[in-house]
Amino acid sequence: MMRWGTLVVFALAVAVAVAQPVRTVLPNGAKLITSPEPGAPWVIAMAFLKAGEDTDQDKPGTRWVTAQAAYRRHALLSPSELQHISAAVGGGVKLFIERDHLRYEVYTTGKWLENALFLLGGAAKHGELTADEVEAAKNEVKTSITAPIGPAAEAVNKLLLEAFGGHPFGTRPTLEQVDAVTIQDCRDYYARFFRPNLLTLVIAGEVPGEEALRVARQTLGGWTASGPEPSPAPDILPPEEPFELVRTASTTSAYLAAGFVGPPPASKDFPAFALVAAALGKGETSVLARTMRGSGAAYQVGTGLVPTVSGSLLFATVQFSPFEVDPTTHRPEVVLTKTRELAKDALTSLAKDGLGAAELASVKRRLLVDYQLADPPRAMPAPFVQGHQRLRDRAFWLGWWEMVGCGYEMDVGFPKAVEQVTAEELLSVARKYCSRPSSVLVVPLEP
Repeated sequence: MMRWGTLVVFALAVAVAVAQPVRTVLPNGAKLITSPEPGAPWVIAMAFLKAGEDTDQDKPGTRWVTAQAAYRRHALLSPSELQHISAAVGGGVKLFIERDHLRYEVYTTGKWLENALFLLGGAAKHGELTADEVEAAKNEVKTSITAPIGPAAEAVNKLLLEAFGGHPFGTRPTLEQVDAVTIQDCRDYYARFFRPNLLTLVIAGEVPGEEALRVARQTLGGWTASGPEPSPAPDILPPEEPFELVRTASTTSAYLAAGFVGPPPASKDFPAFALVAAALGKGETSVLARTMRGSGAAYQVGTGLVPTVSGSLLFATVQFSPFEVDPTTHRPEVVLTKTRELAKDALTSLAKDGLGAAELASVKRRLLVDYQLADPPRAMPAPFVQGHQRLRDRAFWLGWWEMVGCGYEMDVGFPKAVEQVTAEELLSVARKYCSRPSSVLVVPLEP
């Protein structure tokens, strides 16, 4: 039977041997990362645009509408011509609106790479937005933001909003905010953030690096930006242990979301912070699972790690019953303090006690296995639900590490950095970031 540690090293070695990525910076500042994989059935082109939710500033929803309008925009093409090109390359461009970036993806084959990059370049380069295109984009955004979310997601969204202060990472604009976005707002946003020096393009698969570079230069080389340079994303500061109580008729359970603001991925503290997150909440033997389920105080527990360019959020969610019967009145009363205090004790435990050598080694194995071979039902949420099994995942990690400021080399360097974390370093990082949890509690209305 293969040991976990051997499996991680083997998977990493395969990824390194196959990918052999190369970075090229075009004269306009656009970054191109090529990762040839001979024998791969597909080519994936993935464009990361460094434009996070804080870039909306006083116009919430502008990023969403502009991103939707731009990625459907291809000047000089009729609808039938665009549809023909999309079908030829294997499908149209897909858009992902993430907390700290916009991402466009297209699958194709080496034969159709030039046409695929034409579609991708059209998403990034052409800002000649019309009123009809902006209105169509608004309708698309409204459809996506009105999808219902559960009370647990509501609790996490409020925690994200509270933890990140005035920069609502993880939240969606309201319908009213989308309606208020004008075509001039979109054009102004496009001029500020759709810029070649904010773009990282990854091309991975069965394409020689020289050919990918030629096509990328042809597609993006003449792209120049106009308008002022955007301000850098603000640093995120840890909050002063805020607490918010939300009452809603949409649930009969209580949902607690609690967590800490920590370092961005480019920080030297990030590998240890990721280990703290894994120790607190990953697996049945995690600190949170042992504390909450062992006490009988919770139905379900979960954790997440949300890394962004400006900072990271480690959060835990706990679902539990908010009611106990008062023996004197024989009526159900709302009981919240016990579970909240148990969760707080669990989340702050590593800042008090750290981990022993054997526990630390076990947590490292769990984290690194997920990094290479993520299993979504058990893995930590973003970004660790993405392993390295698929071509798309391998391309994602190269672009993501580059976009957050670490360089694509960190795809290989992160496992090495995790292995080097000592018990003393983990305790120091836990004490630095994980002693004052923020929390949000979503509960039913009074009985």
